Amino acid sequence: MCRLWRQAVLLALVLSTAVACGKQSERVFRIPEAVDGIKVIAILPFENLSNDKRASDLITNLFRSRLTKQSEFSIMDAGEMQRRLHKMQLKLPKTLDLLTAAKIGRALEVDGVFYGSVLEFTYLAEIQDGAVVAREPVVGLQGRLLDVRRGVIVWANTHSRSSYAFLRSNRESIMQVAQIAVDKIIATLRGTGRSK
Repeated sequence: MCRLWRQAVLLALVLSTAVACGKQSERVFRIPEAVDGIKVIAILPFENLSNDKRASDLITNLFRSRLTKQSEFSIMDAGEMQRRLHKMQLKLPKTLDLLTAAKIGRALEVDGVFYGSVLEFTYLAEIQDGAVVAREPVVGLQGRLLDVRRGVIVWANTHSRSSYAFLRSNRESIMQVAQIAVDKIIATLRGTGRSK
C-alpha cells in the first residue's frame, strides 16, 4: 500500500509539473547602464499585428499596470500623456519608428519611451479527425525601450509563449498566458535575468 501511495504522489508531481510548463521563445537585447539611467517612461500604445482587434489595448494596459507596480521607473500617466500630445497637436501613428518615438518622447519630456508590437494573440486549434478537440492560447510580443536623449534602443525583447498544459482541461486562458509573457518581459527589462 505504501508503494502504491508513493507512485500516486510521484505521478501527481509529474503531472503538476507538466501542467505548469509553457512553450516559450525569447530574444533579449539590453544595455544595462543605459537602461539604469532611465527614470521616467511614457508607455505608447502597442502596434497590433494580430487578428484580435482588442490585443493592442489589452497588452498596452497590461504593461502599464505591471510597470506601474514596480519601483525602477516612474510611468507617465496615460491621461497626462494624451493631454500633452493633444495640446501639442501630435497624433500617435499606428506604427512607430525610432525617429517618431524619439520625437514623441522629447515632446513628453520623458527619459524613455516604451513601445512595441503584439505579434500574435490567438488560440490555435488542435484538430483530430476533422474536429477541433482543443484550443491552445498563443501570445507573441515585441517590446522596446528607447533612450530619448540618445535616440537609441537600449532594451528590446521578442517573446512568444503558449500554455501547452499536459492536460487540456488545465490550459491557461489567453490573458493568463499574456500576463506570464508580460511579467517575463519586464523581468528582462529590470535586469533580473532571462526568463525560464
